Amino acid sequence: MSIQEITSSIQKYFPEYQDLLLETFDLELILDYIEFLKDKNEQGGFFSKRDAEQILDRHIIEAMYFAYVLSGNDLVSRETKLVDVGTGPGLPGFLFVCMKESPKVTLLDGSKRKLGLTEEWWKGLQNKYPEKDCKFHYTRAEEWKNHFDLVVMRAAIPYPFSVEIVSRLVLKDGYFCPFLGKEQKWELIEKRILSESGFTMEGSIDLEELSFLGERHIKVLKKHSQAKHGIPREWKIISKEIKEQEWEKSSQSAIKKAE
Repeated sequence: MSIQEITSSIQKYFPEYQDLLLETFDLELILDYIEFLKDKNEQGGFFSKRDAEQILDRHIIEAMYFAYVLSGNDLVSRETKLVDVGTGPGLPGFLFVCMKESPKVTLLDGSKRKLGLTEEWWKGLQNKYPEKDCKFHYTRAEEWKNHFDLVVMRAAIPYPFSVEIVSRLVLKDGYFCPFLGKEQKWELIEKRILSESGFTMEGSIDLEELSFLGERHIKVLKKHSQAKHGIPREWKIISKEIKEQEWEKSSQSAIKKAE
């Protein structure tokens, strides 16, 4: 892997934005991160064998564009206090660290198996990038109370249940921006969870430039008040509801196909 290969991928997938992306990110740090992911993939179980051969084109490019879009919509600056929930080895959160004007990033995961390797690697590399602010925290998001300007998440918890999970992490007038795939039509559940968790829907950003990976979009949710008493619920209760809703949805889909 080389910086030229990263540059070529940016030019290939984002010809209209290539100059802006190249100006936004520190490609040397991205290269260091890719080499770490490759080197520790087997030990950490970061990616499948197939995905391990396409880390740049399937994961880094996607996370890079996500970070770029949020920055371009004035949701990220050097002063932003940001946490990536369920980050695994640091995706997409570490790509915010790779920005030249990087925010104050916390990578959060309930398990040390993957993220612990990233923390160990970063500690050994931090002297090379002393200006970067990246912290690591290990706990379940629904069990932690903090005050971040921006919370991001990629696929760790199904949306809209993820809103409840992060409800105590976002400060008032802060944002939760989950990075999502295909739109799920759960309007009534979404309305209830947003209301109980203290959020309003500010909008949705379609990421057509990532269509080569499938459907991608970002929800932009603003925290307007504290969550209702008892929110977030215990994970075992939330996970049970997720399973019930997924089962109901799959049953309805099967009925429609049968008709």
